[in-house]
Amino acid sequence: MSTAFAQICLVATLFITDVGLAMNFRGASDSVSCHSIIQSSFQEKDSQICATVAGIPIRTKFIESRVDKATKKFSLSQRRKEQLFELQLKIYIDQIIVMNFLQSKNFGAQDSELKLEWNRLQARLDRVGKAMEDYLAENDLTEDELRRELEWKLCWKKYLDNKIDDPFLREHFDRSPRKFDGTELRVAHLLVKKGAAKSPSELAENIKKQLSDQKLIWAEAVRKYSQAPTRESEGALGWIRWQGSMPENFTHAAFELKTLEISQPVETRFGVHLIRCLEVKQGKMGFLDAKDLVRQDAEKQLFAAIAAKHRKAVSIERIK
Repeated sequence: MSTAFAQICLVATLFITDVGLAMNFRGASDSVSCHSIIQSSFQEKDSQICATVAGIPIRTKFIESRVDKATKKFSLSQRRKEQLFELQLKIYIDQIIVMNFLQSKNFGAQDSELKLEWNRLQARLDRVGKAMEDYLAENDLTEDELRRELEWKLCWKKYLDNKIDDPFLREHFDRSPRKFDGTELRVAHLLVKKGAAKSPSELAENIKKQLSDQKLIWAEAVRKYSQAPTRESEGALGWIRWQGSMPENFTHAAFELKTLEISQPVETRFGVHLIRCLEVKQGKMGFLDAKDLVRQDAEKQLFAAIAAKHRKAVSIERIK
C-alpha cells in the first residue's frame, strides 16, 4: 500500500470516525479551520458554492479549508486533495441531513442553548483578548457557518445521550467482538485495477468463481491476474487490524472472513479486490477495555445509518 494512500486513509478515518471534529470549541486554538465571508469584504472566489442541501449553501472554501486543516501535516498530491474534498463534502452534506432529521425528532438545539454556547465561546475569546470578528476571520468562518456548527454539536450530543448507554454499547460489542478486541488478521489480496479490464468487477467475479469451483488455486490466480506489487508474494499484505489504515470496505470484508476463506469482490479507490484471510490472531480485550472504541464505532454507524435512510428525502444539488 502506497504511503500517499495510507495518509488518505488516515485522514478519511479522522473525518469519518470523529463526526464532531468541526464542533470542537474547547478553546480558541481548538477551532476547526474553515473559510469565511466577513461582512461584505471578501474575494469573489470565497463565495463560490459547491453544493446546496435543503436550501443551505455550502461554500467551496469552507470544505477546502476543512481538508487543509486535517491534511496540513501530510504531503498529498492535488488528485488526493480532490478526493478528500469530495469525501469531506459528502460528510458535511450528511451532517446537514442528520441534523435536519434530529430537529424533526425534537433533538434540535433551543435558541437559549445556542445562545449559551455562543456566549461561552465569546467568553473564551474575551479571556485571550480576541474579538469574535477576528476569530471568524482567522478560522475563515461566517457567522451562519459557526452557528450551524454549534447547533450541530448540541443536537448530536442530545441524540447520543438519549440513544447510547452501557447496555447499548455492550450489545454493539457482542455483535462484532473482533472489531474491538484487538484481533489481527493476516491477509492476502488479488487486485484488478480500474481501467485494466472492460469490467474489473466482472473479471473479479469470474476469478472468484474459478477459485470456488477449484478450477484455479489462489497462488496461480494472483500470479495470473493481480496487478498489485504483492503479486510475486501470493498477494500477501501482512497483518491488519480493524482500527488500521486499510480502506474501510477492504477492512469490513476482511473481518467477515474465516481462515482461508476468500471474499466476494470488494471495490476500493484502487480497483476491485479479492481478499483471502490466511490467519487469525484472536484479540484479548474485553468490553470495558474497548469501550471507547465501541462508542466511536457506534456513533459512526448511527450517523451513517441516519444519513443513508433520509438522504433521498432531502434536496441536494452538487454545483461544479
